[in-house]
Amino acid sequence: MPFLTFDGCAQYLTSPTAPYLIAKAYRDANQPLPVLIACVRDPTSQAISWFRYEWNAIKWGEGMGLMENNESLRGEQYPLKTIREALAYGQSEAVSTLYTNAEKLFSENKELKKGYILPDWAMTWPGGQLSGIGRNAQFVENINRYENVFQKQRRENSNELLPQQNRVNILPLQQLKDMTMVKSFLVQVLENVALRRDDLQRQEFLAAVKSFQESKNNVQIVHRNSTAAVQSYGSMDHDKEKEFLDEELKMELSKLESLCKERNVKWM
Repeated sequence: MPFLTFDGCAQYLTSPTAPYLIAKAYRDANQPLPVLIACVRDPTSQAISWFRYEWNAIKWGEGMGLMENNESLRGEQYPLKTIREALAYGQSEAVSTLYTNAEKLFSENKELKKGYILPDWAMTWPGGQLSGIGRNAQFVENINRYENVFQKQRRENSNELLPQQNRVNILPLQQLKDMTMVKSFLVQVLENVALRRDDLQRQEFLAAVKSFQESKNNVQIVHRNSTAAVQSYGSMDHDKEKEFLDEELKMELSKLESLCKERNVKWM
């Protein structure tokens, strides 16, 4: 049976190797390529959110007694104390080379065997999690990496059922405030999922999707338990850093808005 995987972490959208590994998993399972959803938001908000998240994770680890950093893997300057340092680190030549070389493990090697294990330096975020500050905000580049890898496999895979189309469905997080828009988006995704099935299953699936689309049932918001406020570590003057990041990432925002317009996705 086709398998379903859910993952809520931005690192797999940013990863230089994940698209190749996912494509290989479906190829090895003799299954059509998956239908993916990429949730996107303002690049500045993404950078600030992930800087705070990673620093809170670091402090959580230190609270468990994990006080040492792997300097041979990440360098002596790691972890970066400020978001500006982290942004510069992620855009540095050294880290950019790590990302490029990690992708080349797959783009220039067609004979990888089953059970292949990534070398330590080519982890999901080469150079450490803080190398993703800024790179997580490069939504268009990261989405296009998936599209390019999947399109290449589609050309090579005779078992591919889906017509030529975009495989990554884009959902701006702001749309989660509007359950009508979320329902419309889910219908679009499910229609793409239906195309992965054979003719009989496809018709049954599409009938169920149509029933859902025409029903008066709204999408339900999943309940999330309230949590205590978490202290944010690392150096962060929110207003000052937001102004800095808005300027640094304005091109990423422009590209994201253009991609949403091209895909007929409402950017709110």
